[in-house]
Amino acid sequence: MNIPAVLGVFKIIRSPGTASKDPDGAAADLLERNTGVKVLRHRVAKPGCGAEIMAHFGERVSSPSQIAIIGDRLFTDVAMANRMGAYAIWIKRGTIPDRGLVTRLEYGLSSLLEAGGFRAPAPSPAD
Repeated sequence: MNIPAVLGVFKIIRSPGTASKDPDGAAADLLERNTGVKVLRHRVAKPGCGAEIMAHFGERVSSPSQIAIIGDRLFTDVAMANRMGAYAIWIKRGTIPDRGLVTRLEYGLSSLLEAGGFRAPAPSPAD
């Protein structure tokens, strides 16, 4: 992976940060105060906010392939990275356990792909 430098660390999360779920930004502000990590405010929910991530970096990033999205969900975090042409780093273990149906589907899919020898390709710019 050839990511030249860390230009910034910020967190994009499901509710705080998304304008429709946290319209006044209070939850995002609270998270920033408690963690010291910037929450990127965005209008479009994951996995569709790739353009807002690129706008956040502006001219400091010339290609989405210079960005790594780190997350614990295949269908949002990894899908977002894939859609925008960025690297995806999936945190499979070490997060708060989630036994929901979608999470169980994600783990089942990942096990099936791994058993079949699938390896993720290098990112390519989105169309």
